[in-house]
Amino acid sequence: MSIKYLITGAAGGLGGQVLEYFASFIPLSEFAAASSKPENKSCFDNRLVNKFVHQGPAANGGKHLRLVEVGIVKPP
Repeated sequence: MSIKYLITGAAGGLGGQVLEYFASFIPLSEFAAASSKPENKSCFDNRLVNKFVHQGPAANGGKHLRLVEVGIVKPP
């Protein structure tokens, strides 16, 4: 089975929370955690998740892109 979901920014705040959710509820064979920084690979080593370190646009070759709005920042 191919990977259905690529979680970009998985070493960050929101991406990390999404990764935790996926690790709890989605079969591990269906998703991968991604970071553009090779040093972040160690963030995924203690988990049994697929790892993907990209060096270009994360969505290359993707079939779907889902954006998540996290809130609106109002100017002071």
